[in-house]
Amino acid sequence: MLLTASQLFAQNRIIKGIVLDEKEVGLSGVTVSAKGSTAKTTTAANGSFSISVPANTKSLEFSYIGYSSVTESIPSSGNLSVGLKAAASDIEGVIVTGYSREKKSQFTGAATVLSGKIVETVPVGAFDQALQGRAPGLLVNSGSGQPGTSANITIRGIQSISGAGAQPLYVVDGIPIAASDMASINPNDFESINILKDASAAAMYGARGGLGVISITTKRGKSGAPTFTYRSQYGFTQAPNATNFDLMNTAEILQYEERLKLTGNPGWDYSKNNPSYALQTPAVQARRTFLLDSLGQINTNYSKLLFRQGFSQNQELSTSGGSDKTRYFMSFGYFDQQGTDLKSRLTRYTTRFNFEQTHGKLTLQLNSTIGYAITNLSEGEFRGNSARNAFQLSWRAKPYENPYAADGSLIFVIPQPCGLQICHVLSTCNYR
Repeated sequence: MLLTASQLFAQNRIIKGIVLDEKEVGLSGVTVSAKGSTAKTTTAANGSFSISVPANTKSLEFSYIGYSSVTESIPSSGNLSVGLKAAASDIEGVIVTGYSREKKSQFTGAATVLSGKIVETVPVGAFDQALQGRAPGLLVNSGSGQPGTSANITIRGIQSISGAGAQPLYVVDGIPIAASDMASINPNDFESINILKDASAAAMYGARGGLGVISITTKRGKSGAPTFTYRSQYGFTQAPNATNFDLMNTAEILQYEERLKLTGNPGWDYSKNNPSYALQTPAVQARRTFLLDSLGQINTNYSKLLFRQGFSQNQELSTSGGSDKTRYFMSFGYFDQQGTDLKSRLTRYTTRFNFEQTHGKLTLQLNSTIGYAITNLSEGEFRGNSARNAFQLSWRAKPYENPYAADGSLIFVIPQPCGLQICHVLSTCNYR
């Protein structure tokens, strides 16, 4: 008997092709996997690929962070050309911790990803003011109307003995920065904002990340012809509404001082009903009557004197471009915001240059920014609830006090001595 045994071995075949973006530029690092098998590879710097797949493989899947995944059937002959389109929503599926980029499905911590577009339409001096209501567990309180002042941010409640004054850690392109420095950075340069909320933030950044981490990634250049973008924004801010309280005018407050016999106030000191009035000489009596009548003619509206309609403008020019190996992004910005407080103002000049060079699997990045900010503060901003706080003085100052000098100009310095409450609030300080 003659027995003949034979075996058939499945043959692999080589599939070649190229992966392009929407501008017909090759994409590097795209994952190419064979459906129904474990065969997998990535594209080269020019977007080309070559993969060995089983003979029965019918299709290939192409995936890349920031782009929509695509499945393509394998042609019977010739090379395969695949186009990937950027997915605007995919940025929410990537967590940037400052140390790494991970898919949200593979990230074990609690995090919220926000697109940089949330701040593009909000002309604020410090970007953290635009985070209000954007993420669960994130409480944003603006403790001041001063342009450029950082908001008080609490992530998942107060967790420090320092109380509400403790702030989360800010990380921009992997570099920790102070919250106060955010006023000198252009928020329109941000590509994405990642809010890390739980213990994973402390595991990466130690005690500094114990109150949470806000990790920011700035914009990068994209392959293709150079593109230029010019953005211009203008905005107005209304002054505080002074109708919340029914304040007394000059005549009413002089009568109030007389009725309560408030010593040290003109309503009682110069009143004819004051027992000391009858003891004075006719000249002194005439002088008191004259002063009381003169004060009665003054009725200052401090809300109009101390506040104004705020105005802000933002001018920005940016450019980006490059090739499959070299990409760049550059921006120049000018921001000016006049607060509703008479002397509050923020003026900011910024420039950013991001450069990226790819050579095989090696990528070199250079991220640089220069910011120069000039902040004008009324002294009430840092002296708190005092006679130098414009918001307090708009309710507290006596309407018969005259804040004008002899030449009709406002008193912007503190005379020595100064007997008027309003003298202090018109004094200002300048910080750079």
